[in-house]
Amino acid sequence: MAKELSLPIKIFKNRPFLDTKAKVEQVLLQSDIFGSGTTLTPVGPTETRPLKSVSDHFGSSETLISHDEVSHVNSPFEPRWCFGFNPDVQILNLSTDKKSLILFANSQFPVLYNFHEDTMHFMQGHLNKISCLARNSTGSLLVSADSGPNSRVIIWDSRPCVVEVLENVHPSGTILAGMSVTGEYLVTVSPLPHPLVQVWIWREDKHTPAAEKYIIESYGDVVELVMNPRCEEEFVLTSQLAVFFFSFRKGASNPSERLHCETLHQIHSRLGTFTDTTYLPREAIALSSTSKGYVIVWEGKDKLHHTIHHGKHIRLHLEQITHIEVVDGVVAIATVSGNIRFYDYSLKFLWASKEQLGTLLTLSFNLYGKARDVVHAVCPVPAHSSSCAVTWRKETEQLIDATLQNNPLNVRHFIISTKNGEVAYFNSTKEIPKKMLYPSSANYTAIDVMPQSPYICAGTSEGQVILIDFCDCKIKVTKQLPIGEDACKAVSFLRYSPSGLVLACAMYSGEVWLLDPLLLTPRYLPLTNCVDCITHLVFSPRSDYFAVADTGMCITVFYLLDPPVSVGQFKAHSKVIRDILFVASDDRLRLFTVGEDRNIVQFEIVNKSDVVTDKVLKFFNIHRAEQSAVPCCIVPYSLDEKYYLMVNTEMKFKFLEADTLRCSKTIQAPNLESSINFLECFTGDDQPYLLFGTDQEIGLHILPPDGNPYKSLAYRMSPARIICCRMHSHGKYMFTISENCSVINMWKINTTAVDEFYAQGGVGLDPFLSLLEGGKGGSQVKDLREFLPLRAVHTSGRAT
Repeated sequence: MAKELSLPIKIFKNRPFLDTKAKVEQVLLQSDIFGSGTTLTPVGPTETRPLKSVSDHFGSSETLISHDEVSHVNSPFEPRWCFGFNPDVQILNLSTDKKSLILFANSQFPVLYNFHEDTMHFMQGHLNKISCLARNSTGSLLVSADSGPNSRVIIWDSRPCVVEVLENVHPSGTILAGMSVTGEYLVTVSPLPHPLVQVWIWREDKHTPAAEKYIIESYGDVVELVMNPRCEEEFVLTSQLAVFFFSFRKGASNPSERLHCETLHQIHSRLGTFTDTTYLPREAIALSSTSKGYVIVWEGKDKLHHTIHHGKHIRLHLEQITHIEVVDGVVAIATVSGNIRFYDYSLKFLWASKEQLGTLLTLSFNLYGKARDVVHAVCPVPAHSSSCAVTWRKETEQLIDATLQNNPLNVRHFIISTKNGEVAYFNSTKEIPKKMLYPSSANYTAIDVMPQSPYICAGTSEGQVILIDFCDCKIKVTKQLPIGEDACKAVSFLRYSPSGLVLACAMYSGEVWLLDPLLLTPRYLPLTNCVDCITHLVFSPRSDYFAVADTGMCITVFYLLDPPVSVGQFKAHSKVIRDILFVASDDRLRLFTVGEDRNIVQFEIVNKSDVVTDKVLKFFNIHRAEQSAVPCCIVPYSLDEKYYLMVNTEMKFKFLEADTLRCSKTIQAPNLESSINFLECFTGDDQPYLLFGTDQEIGLHILPPDGNPYKSLAYRMSPARIICCRMHSHGKYMFTISENCSVINMWKINTTAVDEFYAQGGVGLDPFLSLLEGGKGGSQVKDLREFLPLRAVHTSGRAT
């Protein structure tokens, strides 16, 4: 049974807020709770197509916890899906004959993906970007580590549940981790400039390593850590210029002698640099691959002192070998061009793949091998005698090696991932890779959601636009914009028109492309009126105009004719434009721009002549919005059309009158560590809400705002800066992308969480008393209760 989790409240600048770090720590202490704290459920019946739900039996046939039991673990946003993965972290293959699972990294989440059922399970617990993943040989224990402040190493079981958490293992984070066969020992490695190797007996002591040793940084970057599958206490660490063979001696009385290391760096420059190492179950100790296609054989010459030496080297390929591994009695290698080859223990060629997918980063085999399937049966040819017995192999279930005997190769299936972001499951019997995840080969730089449709469009740093169906979780269309070689190809902003009939794609070069919303094909030549990077783009409510703001502090408005024409361009701000807003009322169409110069500039689109289509952008007014703070963004107030809602860097909400832009009310906004940079009003379950966000946090606020600190709840979405956040028109799902990241995260908006948080604050003055020093039971509240009656008596004139 799941344990009840209290809502952790922390005081920041005399204001309570949900302490997501404390909440994560609290969830981690509950070993019987899923790492994500929730079971994902299908979309309600109002959706045209159901969203895939997470499986309740990842790695197990039993359901660990019901949705009702974990519903009290409140979070305003629940991760539902991710499009893409972090290619810098190796993918782990957890598949067997009964399940099809891989574990990959998505920013701060390890994600279990069942590629047969097409479901995802997010393992929450890290605050920083995932730096490495590992497992023991059976896949019963998983390890995830991150790098950054307050870094963690988390050990999970296969359900997945948190087994143990190691805090601040390395101050700079963990770049490599490994676990012994039975899971008794955990090995962690810190990054340069002072790589530190630590061995943990984590079941006995999670605070102090059992042994540790520094390695010389002059040997280059540490590239791989491999545990010995036949000896719990041995592992090998590969750097660019050296191979380190470690052995742990648990019984040594002197802690400095517990971790023995033998460094081998006898490598000639013509052999290249080391890329990987694997153990051999023979007289030869191990094999190491190099960047020039060589494999170096390490042999033992003194078993008493465990001395290892360079036996021989063989060139197996003309290009770099990125991975080498011993599995099912063969030596498997992967090359930089995507070629996979199998050799025997004598390094004689057996088999090569036909497909070349690109630079391979991961080659990960299933947890268990296939059963050798040789069939003995009566010959099925009618012309033969019934006594004619033959033996044949099921060719569809076995590979055949390259020897003259055509022996079968009983090699298990495997997963491959490439540098350009492709992931494929390779069926070794059919020799056909099955692609999955379908990520982008470049970082995402902009996204937008098509109104009233289950599609999102994403732009990349390489000038690609991608249409994704977030109900089917598939990429539908990918187009490369026809951009010149000299121009900057990155997409800076995407925006669908309110009607959904036009998709505007703005570029870092200042160009604007108008695309078909589904086919993503250009309708016209690019609009080149802007010369600086475009930071904002917004359509008018009737979808007949759109305005763009660029880094040159210019605002440009286009009229959507055939072809579109510019109706005006102004440079009305002396500093960067923070937000733009179109407002249509009666026969007026107004445009507001908010700048860091603390001004709100108002424009109007008027007729230039008697011709209906002859329009011009006219400067109307300039209003000083702030004196000391900087306005961040402005939106129409959904509860009253007579007001606009603006937020500034001092965490204040301001209600501006729609006609005069005068401030009629100022209210305290959610007080987070950085300023709010976007707002969006929506309605969920007949209750109005406000979606707000900073560089790393996104939250919900119950409308109307009145300064009640329990009306808002924020959640840390990403360890990196969030560059774009878009909400579906139904207010059920939200999509985010982060800086320098090739992943789109899809979130379910949980308005119940902020409603329950609001109810916990109490009624009357109770939620506001937390703003005072000491809270409800503090000295300031006691003084108020004591002296307020005396003050009333004094003001009534009855004081003596």
